[in-house]
Amino acid sequence: MEKAPQKCGAFLVYGLQPKLLGFRVSFNTDDPSYHGITGYEQLETDSVVILDLSDNLLWGHAPSPILVFLQDAISFSVAAFLASCSDDSNSWNASEVCPESGRGTFVDERDGQVYKYTTIGNQVWMAENLNYETDYSICYDNGDSDCNFWGRYYSLQENNDEHGKLDYARVDSVCPMGWHVPTKDDLSYVVDMMGKYEDESTADRFKSETLWDGSEFSKNGVDECGFSAIPSGYLWSSGELQSLHISANYWLATMKTSGKAYQVNIASVVTGDGHSAAYMSIRCIKD
Repeated sequence: MEKAPQKCGAFLVYGLQPKLLGFRVSFNTDDPSYHGITGYEQLETDSVVILDLSDNLLWGHAPSPILVFLQDAISFSVAAFLASCSDDSNSWNASEVCPESGRGTFVDERDGQVYKYTTIGNQVWMAENLNYETDYSICYDNGDSDCNFWGRYYSLQENNDEHGKLDYARVDSVCPMGWHVPTKDDLSYVVDMMGKYEDESTADRFKSETLWDGSEFSKNGVDECGFSAIPSGYLWSSGELQSLHISANYWLATMKTSGKAYQVNIASVVTGDGHSAAYMSIRCIKD
């Protein structure tokens, strides 16, 4: 499923998000930020975006372009200039991205546990944290009831060394048959389907509707795709729990440095460029 092109998104002019309709413009072509292209592209914050009547992109990446309007006898205010913005968040539609018909349950044949799943675009994700017992996993507070609620926390690095390389024997065997630990590319796809990185609305779509601590940086989500990310936090090698009710932290099967893997962090926004902690949750994705 291809995502619809972004028309204005996070572009800022005088504190607003503009899409200028109905005017054609000319510009100073000596300005190195000039783009003589058509169609859409994602632009940087603090850019001016000028679209013509056919929605062709005439200007981007230009904080202060020189605009010469070709139509004479047209007057408009700054408010009119900035009046019509097509925000990508307004065009996002859960029924298209993750229809409820793509949700259900499956059984992990190894231990008989039943997990929910959800389909987002062309990916199928577990909609619960993995709770398969291994010798490299632990429960919060060492209680089975906590594992049933939060899922287990896993070490996927060699010899449980939080500064070691990924142990691919663990990575390849921890998920149920036909499922795997997601890669950085898997994450980038689902984030793109749900919105974008570093965006609060996107995080809200991933997050469960309860359990978050309600602070400005950790409020409950809307869970529009049934992903139901719960704020299970992560554990240090000592077993000390961090960020319970504040963030969801998941393993990715991609190394970031020689001693750290990437992780998914869902809190006020979604990020995928942080490094792994000693023990984190797992959300498997279908092969």
